[in-house]
Amino acid sequence: MTEARSQHRLGIALVVAAAVFWSTAPFFTRLLAYDSCTILFWRGLFAGIMITGLMVFLQGRASLRDLIRFDVNGWLVASFSTLAMIAFIPALQLTDVSNVAIIIATGPFLAAALAWIWLKEIPHRRTMLASVAALVGVVIIVGGARGGADILGVALACFMALAIAAMTVTVRRHRNTPMIAAAALSNFLGSAISLPFAHGITAVSGFDLLILAMFGCFQVALGLTLFFLGSRLLLSGQAALISTLETPLMPFWIWVGFGDVPTLRVLAGGALVMGAVVADIIGDMRAKRQVPHSACQEATKVSHAMKIGDPVEVVAVPASLPSGMGTQALFEACVGRVFPVEGINECGFLELHVGEAVGEASYMHSIWIEADCVRRIDPMVPC
Repeated sequence: MTEARSQHRLGIALVVAAAVFWSTAPFFTRLLAYDSCTILFWRGLFAGIMITGLMVFLQGRASLRDLIRFDVNGWLVASFSTLAMIAFIPALQLTDVSNVAIIIATGPFLAAALAWIWLKEIPHRRTMLASVAALVGVVIIVGGARGGADILGVALACFMALAIAAMTVTVRRHRNTPMIAAAALSNFLGSAISLPFAHGITAVSGFDLLILAMFGCFQVALGLTLFFLGSRLLLSGQAALISTLETPLMPFWIWVGFGDVPTLRVLAGGALVMGAVVADIIGDMRAKRQVPHSACQEATKVSHAMKIGDPVEVVAVPASLPSGMGTQALFEACVGRVFPVEGINECGFLELHVGEAVGEASYMHSIWIEADCVRRIDPMVPC
């Protein structure tokens, strides 16, 4: 149990660090007095190289093949990610950082809506109510747009949130897409698309080039890597909740560095959006934890016959599993696959590292599953 708590604290620290790195995008953008395409070119180039290097470090040289073996679905995921990145920087330059941060926070609700339309996945009533509250918050923010540039910035932020939601649903639909490779490819694509429109590439000073390198390596690549490493040690809902720290931190850095203070309208709309996001995630986490005592005792009895390291096959998806974004699909992808037991909690639930089920390294994703949803594989007995 002590080791489990230590791993849990490490997971929290890593995801908090990821949120901090992600939140620095507006700060870096404000430091760079260049057109958006110049920033996108250099940021994407440095980020793509860094992500590729980290991918090789974490997954081995064989992972480089993922970059050249993308099918149509992989290109679709990378394309949605690229569109989101291309919209992000000009949105930060055209409107208040708080507007962009709050609109991006509505991403999970947009993804739920797209999944409803595309995958026929009916969202939980809690998520639908939270989506309405978030929409009201966005309307309040958009209602405060001051002029053409401000409106365009808000529109680009909405487009970015929609592109990220489309990417999320595409990954759900095509679960074997290697996400780290897709992230690297999307950054290279963003650089290539920005190149013809970048007017200040040759005018970048040595110091600004260092800032651009930090922008790509720290904010994009390191933030992504820390989140992947930390989220495998936490429940998916908890990781999502902690990562929402990025939203209030984005305007915080601008306030610290440049003295910009959000308007009352933005604060009111932002409170509605953030309240909706946090309430939905906490509701999802509580639903996962509401296991009857009798069921817990039964699961404990079954799991006592297993130990860490035992190979088990996932034979069913838990009936009580919420239909939150990504969770259901991940469990479904594990059915029929064999994984070693990585941990057993006090309620008899088994921890499995299942990243390979979605085309990534095993440690990139972990699940806790009831013992009666798996069967122990005896290595001495043929399956």
